[in-house]
Amino acid sequence: MITLSVVAVLGSMTVGVIGFVMSYATLRKVAFEQWGFSAELAKWFPVGVDTAIVAFLALDLVLIRRGVPWPLLRVAAHGMTAATVWFNASAHGSVTADTTRSAAHALMPLLFVVGIEAARRLVVQTARLETGTAMDRVPLHRWLLAPWPTARLYRRMRLCGITSYPEMIARDRDLMGYQQWLARKHDGDLTQADPDALLPMEMAKYGISVTEALALPERQEQAAADRATARRRRLLDLQTQQEIDKLRAEADQARAAGDLRVAQAQAHGRAAEAESEADARATAAQRAAQRERDLEETAVMREARAREEQAAAVEERAAAERAEAVAARVAAERAAVEQRAVAERAAAGRQRSESEAAQHRAAVAEADRVTAEAEQAAAEARLRAAEAEVAALEAEDLARLSQSERKIRKVARLILSEAGGDSEQLPLARIREVLAVSSDGTASTYRTEAAAYLASQAQERGAYAA
Repeated sequence: MITLSVVAVLGSMTVGVIGFVMSYATLRKVAFEQWGFSAELAKWFPVGVDTAIVAFLALDLVLIRRGVPWPLLRVAAHGMTAATVWFNASAHGSVTADTTRSAAHALMPLLFVVGIEAARRLVVQTARLETGTAMDRVPLHRWLLAPWPTARLYRRMRLCGITSYPEMIARDRDLMGYQQWLARKHDGDLTQADPDALLPMEMAKYGISVTEALALPERQEQAAADRATARRRRLLDLQTQQEIDKLRAEADQARAAGDLRVAQAQAHGRAAEAESEADARATAAQRAAQRERDLEETAVMREARAREEQAAAVEERAAAERAEAVAARVAAERAAVEQRAVAERAAAGRQRSESEAAQHRAAVAEADRVTAEAEQAAAEARLRAAEAEVAALEAEDLARLSQSERKIRKVARLILSEAGGDSEQLPLARIREVLAVSSDGTASTYRTEAAAYLASQAQERGAYAA
């Protein structure tokens, strides 16, 4: 085969080159001398004609290998082949005038084209073998011996895509053997056969073998069962997904409701805390205002007492002055008798009056000083009370006390400020007013806990002092 291949390639190339050279010389001469081409264009005319044949066939092979064949290219190549053969045959006159000469001129270009076509068929067959689409040829003797059955066999091969001729023959033999067996089984009456048993004859025209046709019902039933199973699985998956979506939706709703309740509880807690803090601040403000009023009342009373003392001193001074006047009149009456004595006594009376007036003035100044000190002490007491209240509130905030603890300490401060440290002396009504509670039991509980808190604080201070 290697030797034959080498001889075939070399011989084809030799024939092709000779045919191309002869065609080139003939067409160039006739194109220049008879067809009116210029000397320059006459050299390219045969090249264009013969190269077009090779180019069209090569492009057809490329498209076949790419899987996009275009039959027009092969038609064009065959047309150019016929044209170059005709041009060479008629280059020296009429073809019928000298048929021998015309055939001699057409022979080499024709051999050139035959070599190109042989190469094309080789490439096409190689490509079909590589892709598995190579179609076996039906032997010529079968066409001659049984033309009509061979035509039907070839038709089924082409329509069903069966590329192997031996396989097609084997299928026909199996089908004929099955028909004979089925006819013998039913005594020659195939109408009594089951429809499934007749499937091989019905499906043979579609390229389905006997074995495949007999297995077709079972395969279809299996496919139907698979489809039903797949449908049930899809329905089950859909139901499962719906259940999952429902559970997720319920979980989301429950989560949202829980978040809402938590937010509401937080809001209520913040509102209660703010309300308690506002109550505490209002109570502290009321207590500070009450203390300020008490201190103011104390200062007013002290100022009133000072003014009364000052008025008493003024009255004493007026009485002294009246006594002086009486003494003067007595002295004047007695002046005639004891002028010198009266004068001496008058002088002594004046000195005594001046001394008493100085004492009264000193008493008034002392009263004014005491009043100023009382006012300053009241202001300082109010300031210390406000600072103590603020410090207590800040300490409670820093200690992060609960509302209950804050209320206990508030009651404890009431016991110290209003009941002198004795919890029993603090009325329950006062506790209800300050803490804004409606039950005496609750107020009593807060008073008891406040007393216990004060006792524990006293014990701690005693232990610290020890």
